[in-house]
Amino acid sequence: MEESFHAQEETTEKMKRFVSDASHELRTPLAAIHGYAELYKMQRDMPGALERADESIEHIEASSARMTVLCRGFCCHWARLDEGRGIDITQQVKLTSVVNDAADDLHALDPDRGITCGQVVLQAGSDMEHPSRLAFQPGTMPDITLTGDASRLRQVVTNIVGNIHRYTPADSPVEVSMGV
Repeated sequence: MEESFHAQEETTEKMKRFVSDASHELRTPLAAIHGYAELYKMQRDMPGALERADESIEHIEASSARMTVLCRGFCCHWARLDEGRGIDITQQVKLTSVVNDAADDLHALDPDRGITCGQVVLQAGSDMEHPSRLAFQPGTMPDITLTGDASRLRQVVTNIVGNIHRYTPADSPVEVSMGV
């Protein structure tokens, strides 16, 4: 009887965590959809509005697709947990696409924020007083593909974007970069 109670308690805790994770993960794509819609409404009477509208709709569709993937991922994750299996870390993930999508989402959330993309590079040091260091170089991000769980990696990057939006001043510039 006591084992049954503990199993029920554990299931309740899993459900609470699942609902909490789901609401947290869906918040950023929903905010991006809202941001792109607002951006369109602010610019619809300006010259070139039709081209920007198409771009906004593409971003809304992409955010909606990401929400669908998140929802499917939650269901699969829940099923795997229920069956005692873990996450799938064998997928080939185009990290550059994930990070570019995140930068686009941040732009939709904060259209006035300066967002610069680039790459992390190693600058060689000249001596002990001026050691080697990592530096930001504006430009195109390198194409990076890695093996992992696509939905989990997107979740991490989406959380970072959500935190930037929520916890930094809107006039704080952002540098988005990757490097090999």
